[in-house]
Amino acid sequence: MQTNPDLPLWSQEEAIAYESACECINHLIALYSAEINNQKPQVDTAQVVRLKAARGSFATELRTLHVFDREQVSRIREEYGAFIRQHVAGVSNLSLLDFFSSRQAPDFLKSGM
Repeated sequence: MQTNPDLPLWSQEEAIAYESACECINHLIALYSAEINNQKPQVDTAQVVRLKAARGSFATELRTLHVFDREQVSRIREEYGAFIRQHVAGVSNLSLLDFFSSRQAPDFLKSGM
């Protein structure tokens, strides 16, 4: 079966959902980077190591995410989006590291720490 090269491989809705998920992950990477930067005056080495490991895990998740992985795209948008909104509003009950530990990511991404 040949495919028409003029037809898109995914729908506009799938592309938007995927890009939204990628932006959620990028936002989390930025939050973790800011937190690492905030740690420097106190130089809590163990905390910085944990934050960098979490940030690296999110970077891996971003690299491995694919537009056709609808379940993960949906999970990221829902779970990460909710945390980001709460964190930015200052109403989150979780620290960044607590969020990292509690998220529902695939097991191979959870072993980053």
